[in-house]
Amino acid sequence: MLPGHGKKLEQVARHVALHAPATAPQPQPPPGGRDAPPGGLDSPPGVPVFLWPCNVQHWLLWQTLPPLWSIGVAGAVGLDMASLRAWLRSAKSLRGAALADAMCAMSACASGHLAGVADRAAAAQAQKEERELAEQLASIARPSRR
Repeated sequence: MLPGHGKKLEQVARHVALHAPATAPQPQPPPGGRDAPPGGLDSPPGVPVFLWPCNVQHWLLWQTLPPLWSIGVAGAVGLDMASLRAWLRSAKSLRGAALADAMCAMSACASGHLAGVADRAAAAQAQKEERELAEQLASIARPSRR
């Protein structure tokens, strides 16, 4: 994988994770099949997020990846790299440079996904705190009935 290509995969994975519903189904390949590189992935607000054609193969691989997350106290903390390597070697028959490229790409996607999930959780927490503050202010503004 060329330098900088993982950055775009990370950006797309972060965007998809940030805008995906909490109970999102497993991502599916874009319409047109495996060989049709998408010009952009539409986010729910309608703003396209572009994926470079050279990253399409790795993005499709990311979408078919089984759950290989390392789980900590706060949830997923990263990919289990040993399991990922074994899956890429056995299920996808990758070796050598292709295996190294796929490992780098999956690491970038995982990093972006975790960042998007963290951003979504932070936004949800901020909304919750804002609602609670509004409720407190509303209760103070109401006249007491004694």
